[in-house]
Amino acid sequence: AYYNPLSLEFNNAILFTPSGFEFYQKNLGIITQLMPELGGVVLNAFVVPANESSYGVHNARSWAVGLSGSVCNSRPEASPTCMFAAQQRSLHTALEDVTYDHQPLIVYEDADAEVPSQAYMDKRLDHYFRQQKKKDGRRTLRALRAARYILLYPALVDESVFLSAAQFSFARYIEVKYCSLPWPVPGMYWKLQSGQALFFNNYVPHGDSTLPKSSRPRYTIDLRILSKDEYTSNSMDEMPEHFQLRYRSILKSKDCIAKMLHYKGHDELMETITGGKRESNFTLVHLLTNIGLGLHGSYGKDRQDILTFEEGLRSHFERTKSLRGMAPRLTPEAKQCILEYTQEFSCYGVSGVCGVRPTSNKATENRKQQEERAKASKLSFDSSHSSNDVSSTSAQGGDVNPTCNNRGDDGDGDD
Repeated sequence: AYYNPLSLEFNNAILFTPSGFEFYQKNLGIITQLMPELGGVVLNAFVVPANESSYGVHNARSWAVGLSGSVCNSRPEASPTCMFAAQQRSLHTALEDVTYDHQPLIVYEDADAEVPSQAYMDKRLDHYFRQQKKKDGRRTLRALRAARYILLYPALVDESVFLSAAQFSFARYIEVKYCSLPWPVPGMYWKLQSGQALFFNNYVPHGDSTLPKSSRPRYTIDLRILSKDEYTSNSMDEMPEHFQLRYRSILKSKDCIAKMLHYKGHDELMETITGGKRESNFTLVHLLTNIGLGLHGSYGKDRQDILTFEEGLRSHFERTKSLRGMAPRLTPEAKQCILEYTQEFSCYGVSGVCGVRPTSNKATENRKQQEERAKASKLSFDSSHSSNDVSSTSAQGGDVNPTCNNRGDDGDGDD
């Protein structure tokens, strides 16, 4: 399935899928039985298109893991400082029969359940590839350093490049950790009948893009359930700059989603669903639960994910009822929002650096500093830098030369 921040699939699906909310309500008893200390639930609905490969091996790592530079790795007691829920499970439900030739989900049950920070992976990968005397080892080190730089400065590139850099690091980490073992780490798949769900730990590697492609699409609905968060949510002003940049980009995409659904913007959609509930540091990004940013739904309090607002969701579904019965058509406001969102990424200046167009004196100053860093470092810096993660792959072999991409699209990242 192709991930796009403006898609009405994945974590945005709840805004356009009343049946998904009914599915959640009918299964709430099962959910609370499986996760008594429930902190959040995410409805994740998507399609793997016909004749396309499903997403490769991944796990549900938060991009925000180890934002402070900590070397974090899958210890439940570390979750407060490393910004991930101690537990995350999936009810990966088939909406039709799924067999071997229909892109089934693969789970590597013998692999470790882990949430490695970028600093943790960097430490292991740098050591491993520095020992490789062959040309491929040097190429991989250059590619990893380029990926690390992109993750440190997310404003420099568009969404597809950022996601590709993140998943490239994880793909190499999985390769180094498992492919050199003297024994295999087998993947398991299950023949599922319509309505059956695969319940598994989302921190265990899963997914596979090597199975035969299918001539028919695969429809999936996934209820991701998370334990209560332990850390206290900081205000955005207290978060690192690269977190703030990612957050603002995601919030802008949610604003466009709201306008696609004929709202004035994300604030009006937020008020409709929450009944006017307004808090500082609680926006549509929080409400829709962004796992990549470490926003899981509870923030040390009771659940606050979108599925808890039944009355508001039903009002939203009634308001958007006519849209679900008509051919897709963007309003001028939605088109303008999408244009603004895509034009925030541009290539400019003598350095040819791609990034968010400056919108203030402070932003201009930050941009100049990032350009100077880019020219000074030439993507060569030591492994002590920490960076962070999300998911998708489009890394090619050979030397990595960052290039500008001002098409304004978000690439073909799978999910």
